[in-house]
Amino acid sequence: MSGYDVINNTVLDSDTAILLGGGRHNKLIGNKSIRTQLPLSFDARGLTWDAASCKPGNEFEAELASYDYMKPPWSSRYPELAGIFEDRPCTPTHNVVSDMVFCGLEQGSSWIETPGADMARLLVWDNRFANISEDESMCKVSLRLALTVVAR
Repeated sequence: MSGYDVINNTVLDSDTAILLGGGRHNKLIGNKSIRTQLPLSFDARGLTWDAASCKPGNEFEAELASYDYMKPPWSSRYPELAGIFEDRPCTPTHNVVSDMVFCGLEQGSSWIETPGADMARLLVWDNRFANISEDESMCKVSLRLALTVVAR
């Protein structure tokens, strides 16, 4: 999964709010997690359980070649693909987690789980942690918004 923007969503009463399965150039910005057991799970499946598909000559390389990614329109839209095999293929990098609000995490809980992922390759800034009763305005969500999200 690469190139996704997950922006201004609210996840309420969930086990995991967002699962980012590796990838590159993903942006998680302005999302709110309220009473979730794990706000963000970010793994490195291309380096762990799915590493075999990333070896030279396997699925990843074959699928990429099927798009003729070294020529327009692919090379124009995604110029970073030209050097993908020299830039740690299948390593999650250039991902951003910013302006997130985590409300109601249990004491001692982690806001992120990173099995196999290197946190140094994840750009993280301006995230806020809030206690639901003390920071009510930050943790407020309208029932209408919650129902709209659930209904889709």
